Amino acid sequence: MKISKKVIDLAIYRINQFIKVEDMNYILKEIDGMKISKLNTMSRETKKEMIIEKVKEKQNLDIIFDYVFLLTSDVLEMLEITQYKLRKLIDEGLIEVGYVSYTTDRKTFYYRLKDILEFKASHKKDIKEYNQKVSRIKQKRNVKIGQIPLTVENISEALYVINKSAKKSRDSKNQSMSRNVTKSCRTRMNNLYNLKEEVIELLKSMDLVEILGVHKQYIKTMPRIKRNYNYRNRNDYFDYDEDYDEDYNEDGYDEDYNEETAFDYDNEETKIPEIKENILVLFKFGNFTFHIPIDSEWEKQEVIQKYKVFDEELGIVSAEMKVKPKLKYYESVSLLNEFLTKKKIDKGE
Repeated sequence: MKISKKVIDLAIYRINQFIKVEDMNYILKEIDGMKISKLNTMSRETKKEMIIEKVKEKQNLDIIFDYVFLLTSDVLEMLEITQYKLRKLIDEGLIEVGYVSYTTDRKTFYYRLKDILEFKASHKKDIKEYNQKVSRIKQKRNVKIGQIPLTVENISEALYVINKSAKKSRDSKNQSMSRNVTKSCRTRMNNLYNLKEEVIELLKSMDLVEILGVHKQYIKTMPRIKRNYNYRNRNDYFDYDEDYDEDYNEDGYDEDYNEETAFDYDNEETKIPEIKENILVLFKFGNFTFHIPIDSEWEKQEVIQKYKVFDEELGIVSAEMKVKPKLKYYESVSLLNEFLTKKKIDKGE
């Protein structure tokens, strides 16, 4: 198997990052017949330099590459495939994950360099065909987007698509326990809502939207807990004074000390629910309606006085699509950005 300079450089980079001491011991024992007693006297850096030197000289790569691990980004670049395709290959058992490491809010996949090289060599034709297919789809998308007219019907449908997509990100953000997922969902949601508001502002300036009225929405936020301490907290036990309290034993701790009751309160916890009032203006454009929230207090008072206030309270607007759109998500985003650039509406047929 022919190994390119790019692969050699990548292997050296990942050896410096990830290789384990026990793996280095095995490699040097297998290649040079070194004894464990001698290996144990050598520093980690010395072993690493010896292995890297062999990689540079392309010696015993079959053994060494079995202990060199890559990240997902490395695999995607080497095989020139998408993350979706990689997940599919893993599910089909064609690519094996070497091991997985876990942190508080994420997990990282590692792949053996040897496995990836063997897969690339045996599936070269399949990868080429897949990349050609992806390229054709991208070209088709680009052509299709440019051919979609900027009509009222299409722009209103595109707004509907991105509005529902933003709400899906809202729901994912609220349900996720991962900080990274929450952050990415919030960013995506805000970007889509910003795009929606920009488009509606432009449509307002063109006198193309109708304001139907104002909805009030009341959202319960995370309860704030008020605690009334009775001073039996942990600091009491650390600030021990035997002359002050007869209940302490000779070791400086209360004999009746209980972890569960050490933080008791005089009264039960008082949950104070916080209710936030949102004011949302309801717009109609094309075949769809959209809400835009009002932030400043003086604007809230202005729209309440100027427009009809609906009697019914507005709950959480669902992310579920009640109408099946013709436009895809990527088409909708591109169409709206094109509208913001051209600032004109095409006449329908």
